[in-house]
Amino acid sequence: MKNIFKNFDKLGIFAFAAAGLFAISWTNLESRLAPQWYQVTVIDEDEPHDEPSNLAIGAALPSGPSGPCSLNNGEMCAIPIDRKDYTGPITTVAQAQDLADEEDIDLGTPVFRTPQS
Repeated sequence: MKNIFKNFDKLGIFAFAAAGLFAISWTNLESRLAPQWYQVTVIDEDEPHDEPSNLAIGAALPSGPSGPCSLNNGEMCAIPIDRKDYTGPITTVAQAQDLADEEDIDLGTPVFRTPQS
């Protein structure tokens, strides 16, 4: 009888640890499923509005782009970024493109709004 409880304790600890590892890995996987949308704004109004180095990546948009920021062409207003394991800052679209070329991040298809005059 003592032998059964010894095996039960070892097996119980193993099962508890396995369940914990599964829960941790599942949470980590969920956080990587969808890219995060970020606001894009023009840095210098006197420079071309389609130049990646003139487009600043701003705040995250938790619910994604909305309203006038939903067109397929015009002035870029939001871009989805999957940061993978990259934790550094991303300040411009040009920098994001460089990081994507190095495969540090993934860039999705941006959305646009009607150019503002």
